[in-house]
Amino acid sequence: MGASITLAGESLIAQKQAAHAGLQVARFIFANVPGLDPSGPVDRAAAKPAAANIVYTYPLPPDNAGYVNPNQVVYSAQIGSDVGDWDFNWIGIETAENVLLAVAYVPVQQKRRNVPPLQIGNNLTRNFLVAFDGAQALTGITIDASTWQHDFTVRLAGIDERERLSNRDVYGRACFFGSSLQLEKVGNAYQLKPGTAYVEGIRLVRSAALAVVPPALPATAWLDVALQRELNDVVASWAIVFGADKTDYSDSLGVKHYLVPIADIAAAGITDRRPVEAINGPLVQQWALRTGDYELLRARATTKEDVKLGNIPNAISDDVETNSSAVLATTKAVKSLGTAIWNAIANIVSGATVVGKATVLATPRKITVEGAVTGNVLFDGSSDVKLTAVVTQASETTVGGAKVATQVQTDAGSDDTAYITPKKLRWGFTLSLGTNGYIVFPSWLAGLKFQWGRVVSVALNQTFYTVTFPLAYSSTIFHIGPQIAMTNFISDNVTVLTKLGHTLTGFQVGGDHATTAGTGDIPWFSFGI
Repeated sequence: MGASITLAGESLIAQKQAAHAGLQVARFIFANVPGLDPSGPVDRAAAKPAAANIVYTYPLPPDNAGYVNPNQVVYSAQIGSDVGDWDFNWIGIETAENVLLAVAYVPVQQKRRNVPPLQIGNNLTRNFLVAFDGAQALTGITIDASTWQHDFTVRLAGIDERERLSNRDVYGRACFFGSSLQLEKVGNAYQLKPGTAYVEGIRLVRSAALAVVPPALPATAWLDVALQRELNDVVASWAIVFGADKTDYSDSLGVKHYLVPIADIAAAGITDRRPVEAINGPLVQQWALRTGDYELLRARATTKEDVKLGNIPNAISDDVETNSSAVLATTKAVKSLGTAIWNAIANIVSGATVVGKATVLATPRKITVEGAVTGNVLFDGSSDVKLTAVVTQASETTVGGAKVATQVQTDAGSDDTAYITPKKLRWGFTLSLGTNGYIVFPSWLAGLKFQWGRVVSVALNQTFYTVTFPLAYSSTIFHIGPQIAMTNFISDNVTVLTKLGHTLTGFQVGGDHATTAGTGDIPWFSFGI
């Protein structure tokens, strides 16, 4: 269920406070709003529901408003069984100015009218607690909320008081556990240490240090402690105040305040005035461990014989080398002996002593390598060993290793046990992709060369033209193939031919004709080694 002061209500409260005017809540409004999620947050900006969704309006009697504490007031709607029938999931309170002050979302609930003997009705009581600074003063409410609701106040107050008095019987006027709530100076600032304390039976707990700003020095710091109502509970409330002489007092609401000094602050330092007990655990344990001399305790005159320990020697010794049945070893002697034993064990485990080192293994072990590389060797720890591994020859079906092929093996192409590297695979390959160019295949393809070129714009008139290969052949030319390229047909036969006697570096080519000479290109192609 969500509940909150609306934005309009918040604004009205601010306006009333600024104008020192009173705030009056006039009515409760009950509505059944379709689709309202009671688990969601209240829409503080929303107006009151549409008139069709408002199921009941309850004018608030003056006596149905009361205060819980100066900052909390509560309003109560008490609707008898003669009212109904309607369902509601939205509750709001509205001021005399028709401003929606606060809203609550609830699961759908029923209000039924008593119609004997057909229907048994129900009474409905809904309380709306509004909390903001100065709520009691702004609303002018002077009635304690307990006077118009079922009053457990007296009973609860009695319980609180009995518990306070019981604590006071145990802890006295004030008791601070160790350094709890001790005022200290840190740098140029002052702070109160965290911890637990009891003042007049009221338990104070602080989980973190609290910054303190004293007035002009010298000054005395006091704890002002009270049991203060908060919502539906009563909690310990305390503050640090300063003054020369402070006494207990009751405030305007009749709440008793207890004051105890905790420190005197001066330029020279701080004087701690807290009554301190070295308590750091359950109180029963503190009593059991209490040190001191208690004359009525039997332990003052107890002897070893009384507790059947008369055979234990009186003498003690720290010397671990002492060998006497009339001397007891002290804890120091036992500690020294334990340290020596653990050091000896550590040296054995680490091998710092001979006993910690095995010369040989009880059972020699074989170290075996399997896979692409195989081999094994026995190891007993007596000396270093060398593992000689054998590489398994790789094949199409066997994972293993192989050597890198030589260029001769790559060119021969007959060795099936070596790897060919990219460098050897490409060895000898070269090319030139121009108008006159070549491609030379790798050495493992015998270095075969393809070459081409073009004799451009020459007369085809039985004249030979010399062509130089872009790259000289090494040994053999298998073919030279020229042809004629012309822009137009001519009416005569034209043929192209190469002159006998080509060399490894070039050849001669020309165009022949029957009766008519022409002009054209002679592209050519050759290959060889």
